[in-house]
Order: sequence, then structure tokens, then C-alpha cells
Amino acid sequence: MSNAQWVSVKDELPDTDGKNTHDYDVLVYVPKREGCSQHGIYIGKLNNIPADDGSKNFWGIKTKASEWTIWGWGYIEHPIVTHWMPLPEPPEKEGENT
Repeated sequence: MSNAQWVSVKDELPDTDGKNTHDYDVLVYVPKREGCSQHGIYIGKLNNIPADDGSKNFWGIKTKASEWTIWGWGYIEHPIVTHWMPLPEPPEKEGENT
């Protein structure tokens, strides 16, 4: 089992490469708060998402900027990440023993 623990973003931020890829993905926690319908645990990374005036997205909706890329987050609401942790190692392939 992994000994990974949640890390407060006030204490430390995860490494990032500044690219919109899955490299450097971590688990992120966005707590429930007033005025934001999205919350919970997501996969994401520290990587700036610029605001969009609606002209660059499929729905034509204004979106907010964020310092985090969060896979599956609708950027109509600003995500406030409070904690993160490394992703666990993937399972071994069947037939592989260590």
C-alpha cells in the first residue's frame, strides 16, 4: 500500500512541466463551498488555464482562469484546490510478478 498523504497547497505545490498533458498528474481536492456546485476529488495538475470569453470553446460560455488544470472540471466556476497527493502506482499487468 502507498503511504501517500494529502499535502496542503499552503505547505507545498506539486511539480509541473507547464504543459497540458497528463505528465505530473496528481489527485486534487476541491472542498464544497457556497456558490460552487462542483467539489470533490479530481485528477489534475498545477498548470494555468486562461480565462475564455466564450469565443474559444464549444459552448460559447465564459470561463474563469485557474492555476490548475483539472480533468473533468467545468471552468464556469473557479476551482479552489486546497490539497493534493501523488497518484498511486498503476496495478501490475496480469502474469507479472515482482
